[in-house]
Amino acid sequence: MQLSHAQNRRAFHAALLEWYAQNGRLGLPWRNLHDDAQRAYKVYVSEIMLQQTQVQVVVPYFARFIARFESLQELASAQQEEVLRQWQGLGYYTRARNMHKAAQLCGASLPQSMDALLRLPGIGRYTAGAILCFGFAQPVSFVDANIRRVLARLFALPNPRASELEEKAQMLLNREDSFAHNQALLDIGAAVCLPKNPACSACPLLRFCKGASAWERYPEPKRKTTECKHIALAFVRRGDCVALVQSRERLYHGLYNLPEIPPQAAENRLCFGSFKHSYTRYRLDVSVCAHDGKGLAGDVVFVPIAKLDSIPLSSLCRKALGFVLPKA
Repeated sequence: MQLSHAQNRRAFHAALLEWYAQNGRLGLPWRNLHDDAQRAYKVYVSEIMLQQTQVQVVVPYFARFIARFESLQELASAQQEEVLRQWQGLGYYTRARNMHKAAQLCGASLPQSMDALLRLPGIGRYTAGAILCFGFAQPVSFVDANIRRVLARLFALPNPRASELEEKAQMLLNREDSFAHNQALLDIGAAVCLPKNPACSACPLLRFCKGASAWERYPEPKRKTTECKHIALAFVRRGDCVALVQSRERLYHGLYNLPEIPPQAAENRLCFGSFKHSYTRYRLDVSVCAHDGKGLAGDVVFVPIAKLDSIPLSSLCRKALGFVLPKA
């Protein structure tokens, strides 16, 4: 079917909404905010959390974060260290830092235009569109990784440009119910139109899909490169305190880590254990070594073990402490 025809688009809309009513993830907490005065803010928090993080992981973090920071104003007035502590375990902490900064820039409420939202740190076209549609009930289309895959297959596009996909999304948009329309596309991408082995026979859009017979070509997969590194972390204990360093680097900025030492310096030290850890494009082999604390780089601080739960620790640090402090 040619989706450029209005009649076919109406049939597409009907099939999409019918599937969503029966199969959509209607119970997600950020999808039931229609009469909530903080609706846009909560949508914003959920969308930032959902970046590069699975829904089932986000749900409990979302609940705790909103319970602690009930409004944009409360988030803006909080200390960054507290924001990072509430974010602890979600990873990609730049998201939390950007959200905190954006809250401070916004004042009482989020802006209600695409241009204004895009000027805020950490907000791209997808997130801005989701805030406008789900938070402010505006008839706006947008494209994330899941919708990109759905559209690429619908129109048999092996290497679609972002602008091309945005045009397709805008053309297909159901302006009468953009909320359910966009949520349905997200859910189909997450549950049906999968990167591998999509459930085409269960897809409500199958009769409209040009790429179903060769789904693996649309879009063509991108090759990911990873870099392997070995790092050694020093465990220094003085009484009931542990040596930590508050990171100033972009990835872990504001978070506490065990001090890092050159891998060769760890060769003759007692090793408590080793583990693998991944982030962004790195795969790390990490060893945790006993150390006397002499000559460590960075501003080392000694934190009482009893207070470790009250400061923002990186997931790397928590894993490492697990070898020496089982309850960390």
